[in-house]
Amino acid sequence: MRKSPERRIGQILLAPYRLPEKLAKTIWRKFHQQTPERARSTAPSEYQKWFEQHRASAQELKQMRNESRAFASQPLISVITPVFDTPVDRLEEAVESVMAQAYENWELLLVDDRSNDPDLLRMLPRIAARDRRIVLASLGKHEGISAASNRGLALARGEWVTFLDHDDVLEPDALFRLVELLQTRPDGDLIYSDEDKLGEDGLEAPLFKPDWSPDFFLSYNYLGHLTAVRRDLVQKAGGFRSQFDSAQDYDLFFRVIELTNRIYHIPRVLYHWRRSESSSAISVRQKPGQLEASQLAIEDHLKRRGEPAHVSVDWRTHAFRVRRELSEAR
Repeated sequence: MRKSPERRIGQILLAPYRLPEKLAKTIWRKFHQQTPERARSTAPSEYQKWFEQHRASAQELKQMRNESRAFASQPLISVITPVFDTPVDRLEEAVESVMAQAYENWELLLVDDRSNDPDLLRMLPRIAARDRRIVLASLGKHEGISAASNRGLALARGEWVTFLDHDDVLEPDALFRLVELLQTRPDGDLIYSDEDKLGEDGLEAPLFKPDWSPDFFLSYNYLGHLTAVRRDLVQKAGGFRSQFDSAQDYDLFFRVIELTNRIYHIPRVLYHWRRSESSSAISVRQKPGQLEASQLAIEDHLKRRGEPAHVSVDWRTHAFRVRRELSEAR
């Protein structure tokens, strides 16, 4: 079967970290040798060239692995991945990106939301058997992403939890960077990184985020990916709520930030969000329900805080406008 361009790009991203180093370097060099045909169709963007210059090398990852083994704090990180009719090759790439992590104290919880795809159902146990740190669970019926995520939370043993969509890819130093920050910021409760998108021609549309800004967060869910939260805080916040599906993370983050302001930003691209027809990574115009659910999450947050306001969607920017009601002077 012919591999899609996205599949090839995903394999290229992972190749240097899952193959012997000498062979990986050879493949990496061959990928960058421009042919006339490739130069016309998939010439690297300025961003992709920049990213390749700044991502961790195989040697740096080896050093990170050794360094992390000596960390004073080595918390278990639970990576939760709800699965539903995922193309097998894309799920494999997501799983391989976790297995390639320089930081080794993790567990991956794959929660199948009653998939129908026979190929996926046949492969799920085999994928889970690749590493003892992978846990496979299934829902009795199709219940949606919030229910699957909550099932993962119930099974999680980690002090920290983070979420990986079933067809996305982590950078190999992603979990290391989280734990590295905790060595100097042990009080952290929520940590987030920068991200980009994985398209047919490679990496694109980087989102370089600001440090924590509660006002900006009311306008746009810029926490997104990769975000890690202390598990006990997620539990205290009440986990995910199905009525906010498609904006369930936005809703959860609002309830978490109502409990803490110890929020830290890692200014590195550690998460590749795949563009696909079913993903809001292409355009939220195709998923208006996501904007509606996000608006409800903002309104619910303001209501809990006792802040009367009118929330509307800017359909040009897909951001939200919050206009607070002013009380009359007495």
